[in-house]
Formats: sequence, C-alpha cells, structure tokens
Amino acid sequence: MTDLNKKRWGRHFTDEEIAFARDNGRLLTMEIETSHICNLRCIYCYNGSGRKLRNELSLGEILDAIRQGIDLGVRRVILIGGGEPLMYPHVDEIMAFLHAQGVAIDLFTNGTLITPDLAKQFYDLGVEPVVKCNSLNPQTQDFLVAQRGAYENIHRGLDCLREAGYPDEDHDLGIETIICSYNYRELPAMWRWAREQGMIPYFEMITFQGNAKN
Repeated sequence: MTDLNKKRWGRHFTDEEIAFARDNGRLLTMEIETSHICNLRCIYCYNGSGRKLRNELSLGEILDAIRQGIDLGVRRVILIGGGEPLMYPHVDEIMAFLHAQGVAIDLFTNGTLITPDLAKQFYDLGVEPVVKCNSLNPQTQDFLVAQRGAYENIHRGLDCLREAGYPDEDHDLGIETIICSYNYRELPAMWRWAREQGMIPYFEMITFQGNAKN
C-alpha cells in the first residue's frame, strides 16, 4: 500500500489536539456554506439546493465568521457551498483569504465546473478537493444529480485536477459518494477504483431532509 492509500478522510489532527480543543472550548475546523445556488438538482440533496436565498451572508459576513473561528483555534475550513461553492462569485477571495491566514482548505464540489486554470489555482493554494461521484455508471450518475452529461463533466473535472498534480503527498483528492439503493451494489468497486488512483473515498448515508424526503 502506498503512502497515499494509507490516508483517511478527517485525520488531520492528533488525538491530543482534539482532546485539548474539546476540553478548552476551542475549535479545529469549521464549515462554511457560501450560497444556496447550485447548477445540479440532486434528488437526494439534504439542502434542496438550487436558487440563491434572499438572506444569504455577504462576503464580509463570511470573512468575519472565519476570523472569529480562527480566533477560537480553527486551522481547517471546509467549504461545502450550501449549493455548489464554485458558483459563488467570491469563492476565490475566500480561498485566498484562508491561504493568507495559514488555514487549510477542504472544498466539497460537484466537480462539473472545474477547469485547468481552477485546478491549478486549487493546487497552488493547497486546496484539498472532494468531488461528487456517486456511480461509475454514467446513467446512474446523471440520474442521481438530475442532469444529463454530469458524469462526463465530473470526470473532466477530475482529469483537470490530476493534470494539476492531484493527488500527491501534500495535496489530497477525495470523492464524495452518497450510499443509496441505486449504487450500493457497486460501492466495493468504487472504493477500489478510488484507492487505485490515490483518492480518498468519502462515502456517507443520505440525510433525509430537503430533496431526499421525496
């Protein structure tokens, strides 16, 4: 097993660091939902993402929340969008701010909007992307995100990340997979596929709210 294949999602801190944060009212990580806007309509989306909400935080409010988190000890920020973070017009400013503060960045993205230039920007900023990938079957993948051609666009995004240098010892790359009746038979194959390419499999159960309730 290679060093890349020994990595597990979420093991960024030691047990001692976690215990210290717990016992002293400190933080190590925080999640940021930038906007509800999304270019996909995943049938399982816990947030029912799609259109921008009327009362979303401004960029200034988001940066202020991050500053407060850093004051409490945050060393890693997870950008999960709320929808698709790459559709948020100021995501590059947020990432640059985090990088300047020495804060590590995880980015959960559906991968469809990743270009060669974006992938290089991620690599230079030390961003660790986790790309939505629910199936290795194009029809199943497209059905689950309710968009024809999504499978092709996701894998084009993954190719851009690989060409930029992902994954390597200092730049993790993961895939996010929702466990459901449409893909559970192929989960072992997907796990092997991810590990063979040095990617970290991040498989999770459906949260039964939002679109998933239907």
